[in-house]
Amino acid sequence: VKSPSKLSPFASLASSNTTSESHQSVSDNGITTLRPPDSINQEMEKVATIVRSLQPTVHHYNSVIKAWAHDSDSISVARSRRWLSKLEDGPKNFDDSPDNLLIHTTLQPNDESYDLYLHSCSRGIGKKRHLLRERASEAEDILRYRMSLDAPSNIRPTTDSFNNVIRAWTRCRKDYSVADRVLNLVREMEGIHREVIMKEQHKGQIIEEEKWKLNIIPDSKTYTMAIDSWVIAASVKAEKWYSEQRSQIHNTRRKSHRDGNNVTIHNYENRQENEDGTAEMRNAEAIMEYIRDLEEFGHVDPGAALIAYNTILSGWARLANEFRPDNAKKSEALLYEMIELSESGKENCAPDVLSYNAVIKAWAKSKRLNSADRAEWWLRKMIDGTCQQQSVHTVRPNVNSFNLVMEAFLQLNDASRVEDLLREMDATDGVITPNSESFSKVIRAWTRNALNTSNHSLQSYSIENARRWLEELLQRESQGQSELGPAPELFSSILKSAATCHDDSESLLSVGQWTFWAMRDSRFGVNSLAYEWLLDIGLKVLASQKDNKRREDFLISLVEQCCRDGLLSVRFVKSLSSGRVFDEGWTAGERERICRQIFGDAPFPMHWSRNLCGRYSTPTPEDFCVAKQGYLSEE
Repeated sequence: VKSPSKLSPFASLASSNTTSESHQSVSDNGITTLRPPDSINQEMEKVATIVRSLQPTVHHYNSVIKAWAHDSDSISVARSRRWLSKLEDGPKNFDDSPDNLLIHTTLQPNDESYDLYLHSCSRGIGKKRHLLRERASEAEDILRYRMSLDAPSNIRPTTDSFNNVIRAWTRCRKDYSVADRVLNLVREMEGIHREVIMKEQHKGQIIEEEKWKLNIIPDSKTYTMAIDSWVIAASVKAEKWYSEQRSQIHNTRRKSHRDGNNVTIHNYENRQENEDGTAEMRNAEAIMEYIRDLEEFGHVDPGAALIAYNTILSGWARLANEFRPDNAKKSEALLYEMIELSESGKENCAPDVLSYNAVIKAWAKSKRLNSADRAEWWLRKMIDGTCQQQSVHTVRPNVNSFNLVMEAFLQLNDASRVEDLLREMDATDGVITPNSESFSKVIRAWTRNALNTSNHSLQSYSIENARRWLEELLQRESQGQSELGPAPELFSSILKSAATCHDDSESLLSVGQWTFWAMRDSRFGVNSLAYEWLLDIGLKVLASQKDNKRREDFLISLVEQCCRDGLLSVRFVKSLSSGRVFDEGWTAGERERICRQIFGDAPFPMHWSRNLCGRYSTPTPEDFCVAKQGYLSEE
């Protein structure tokens, strides 16, 4: 309190401090001062007590730290750290009261304060890798301090403290060293617990300073996170191995093509388990077996086994790819094991929808001829079990189950089956509602099908189907289904497919124009690529002589709109001024005439490209020059 005049208790006491009511005292230096009588001192102590009661306590600080620790805002970790630092700053003195009345408070963080902050660090807020690693390192440093001899006894860690630090490390999903760090912490927990138990058995009692070690016991959460750490390590190693295999195949094929040799690649697979993540998955399975042994003696939570199984299933799904089709079989065998255990009476091992989805995902990533059929078989097993109630442990599929099977058929370029699965979800009358990802997979399946077929009529048919499903998605969004909405890549994929396919039918231009204006009217807007692809579509479809007037109107309108939007790019100009020409219709002479009519002479306005990023995207005066000799189409 900085203004004594606003404190009526202090002001009244100070005004009553007269010479007649005061006591004199002589200090050591001989100066006579006035000392309030005992009654006034008592009143001042009462006022100080009231003021002290209004100061925040550790409980109030912990409430603020807890609020930030459970908040999802990106600044939540920094804010919880700030309030913990306020407690760590030490004692606070409020010496602004009149008559030098000292109000002294001592606030220090307790175990709850640190555990709340560790929980905040363990939530994995944000996507920057270095931030996640820094928070995990800070959490472990705090844990080390709390176990040190210099730390106060009221901040000693517990099992939850260790688990929060382990959880913080498992948020670093791209760090291979996570497994070693987590394993060291788990072993340290086991060592602390083993040490205190042995001391208790030999000496009969434990000294007060070491009783906190009795609270350090690895639980089911500890071991399941240890499994997750090995899955992380396996995923990091498998991703690196997969990239190396793809690069090796690419380089070999490029070399054979350059040398003119037809080389067939047989032994490109490196089957060393210590290189593709298989060895790390074996370590994870060993921990799962240990959890099952502990479960037999009732030392872990009943649900630990299911979490452990699902974590390992997700790991095998991550490792599955076209080079490792056997990983899908491993996940499938693990699911069969869960089903057998549940049917034998161990209900805590009964698989849930996450278990089935992991196996479906593993088959979808295998990219084998039977992978989509196996993925659908497991989907049908869930559906049939739910409808017929053949087992007490029935599992209902969700939209993610369907999406994973759709992805499996998408990888095999079977767009019809992808569309059938979406229609099947629609037929459930809201039991399983397709989401934006479901529509995205159907649209991607049809655009990919258009590029992978040599039949021109099928190309336009596939692109029209993709456009039709995009229109359906936009219509459902406009009808109030807020959970549905397109991504900008869906518009781009349709335009790009229509521009790059070999078909030149009239329907392609209709699809391209509809998609372009739908993208322009959406919340995303168009970009320079959209203009470039629409230009390619128009020049391809309107290349004949009978379309000279339509082509001219189309080009003038498109270029004017592109310049108004400030998106005139180098590629757009070069496609128009130096692109493909024909013997009749869109000839070299017609191209030169149109370019001069549209662009005119230099200098060209800079605002035509004002919304482009990058200096190489902006056309130069040389780019507007019409090529003197274009290449002619082959008859």
